[in-house]
Amino acid sequence: MRPPNRKIDEADLARAWIEWLADTRTGYLEALLKLSGKERMRDRGASYPSIQDIFLHILDNNAPSRLDRSFVIRGTEGDGKPFEMKANLRTIIWHMVEEELQHRGEMNALFWQMDVDAPTRAWFSSSLAG
Repeated sequence: MRPPNRKIDEADLARAWIEWLADTRTGYLEALLKLSGKERMRDRGASYPSIQDIFLHILDNNAPSRLDRSFVIRGTEGDGKPFEMKANLRTIIWHMVEEELQHRGEMNALFWQMDVDAPTRAWFSSSLAG
């Protein structure tokens, strides 16, 4: 827990969010590994074909520590269309928040369709939840 009078800045929040994401990914990995390889790799028509592909996409989202540094980002959209854009790290980090929430929700729905309890965990367990 944080000291009661300590001001929290954006870097603190981003750091805590990334730590919480990394910590809670363990539950998703464990749930995925309980599935058979065939179930993990089955094309479910989601943003990425399989539930394993969605998880690997989440893991692929990493960012350096300088928030105002600009990057040219090249990638491939879920539909296979290439894209290129310029963004600073601050924007990338908050996009990571958006991506993680979207894809975790998607994975939760896919787990529930398989009658598997999704390994959800609340933000309340993070170090900055006051």
